[in-house]
Amino acid sequence: MLKESIQDISSFGGTPVYFATVGVFLITNKLPQFWLLTFTFVIAYLVTMAIRFTWWEERPDHEKYKNIWEKFDSGSFPSLHAMRATMLALVLIFFFNTVLATVVLVAGIAAVAYARIWLKRHHPRDVVVGIVLGIVIYYITANFIMPVFSAL
Repeated sequence: MLKESIQDISSFGGTPVYFATVGVFLITNKLPQFWLLTFTFVIAYLVTMAIRFTWWEERPDHEKYKNIWEKFDSGSFPSLHAMRATMLALVLIFFFNTVLATVVLVAGIAAVAYARIWLKRHHPRDVVVGIVLGIVIYYITANFIMPVFSAL
C-alpha cells in the first residue's frame, strides 16, 4: 500500500499527467500555457537524451535494458520525472498566481523528488539536477522562446 501511494505521488512527474495538463490547456484555449508546456517537454527530452546518450548512469534498482530506447529509459541521470514535475509546476504557479498554488506545487515537486529516491529509481543528485534543469528549461522557454514564437 505504501509503495503504491508513493508511486501515485511520483506520477505527478509522469508523462500522462503532463499530457493531460497540456490537453486541458488546449481544450480551454489557454494557448500560451499549451505551447509553453509543449516546448518545455520537447526541450527536456532533447536535453535528457543528450545527457543520457553521452553520460549514462545506471539506476539504483539496476534496471535491465535490451535496446537503445530501453537504455535511455533505464538511465538514472538526470531525473526526467523531477524535470517534468518542475516545469509543470512552474507553468501552473504562474497560471494560478496564488500563494496557495505555489506552496502546493512546490510541495508537489519535493514529493516527486522524494518518491523517485524512495522507489530507488534515482539518486538524490539525479533529482536535484532534474529540478535545476526543469527550472532552467522553463526560464529559457518562457523568456526567450515564447516571445519569439508569439511574434510569429
